[in-house]
Amino acid sequence: MWREARPARGPNESDPLVRHFEAACIHDHVEVRVAKGMFGFSGQGEPSADGELVLWLRMPEVDHDAAALALMADYMSAAVGNAAGVPSRSTSLDNTIRFASRGYDRNGWVRCDADITYAGDGVAHGHCHMWSEAGRLLATASQSMTVGFMQEEDRK
Repeated sequence: MWREARPARGPNESDPLVRHFEAACIHDHVEVRVAKGMFGFSGQGEPSADGELVLWLRMPEVDHDAAALALMADYMSAAVGNAAGVPSRSTSLDNTIRFASRGYDRNGWVRCDADITYAGDGVAHGHCHMWSEAGRLLATASQSMTVGFMQEEDRK
């Protein structure tokens, strides 16, 4: 293994994401905890100075197979709002995930370290590294997306 996870709060020390969905959706089955930064869709947390968003995710009802990890990787788009310091909305244009290891707890926490490489002109590009709770690299992912920033009145 070449890359190692940087120090961050663990899932039990991180803030549970407060959800405000009115309709049932797939995200009801994903637990999210914010370890570093601001969850860019809701504005929960404080934007990180270095633009990195660290999330802990798990789907307790589902084995964390390739499909589950791919769904979790899509949360990297929440890093756009963190990097900009303002809540945002995005729509995926493309997603790529590369798997590294299967050495993880099938229902345990997965850490997603997300960075945005570019955001401007209505698009953003980002990447994330996904780790097991024990620090094993599970996958790397990248994504391009359209981006819109929320107006103050939409954040209430």
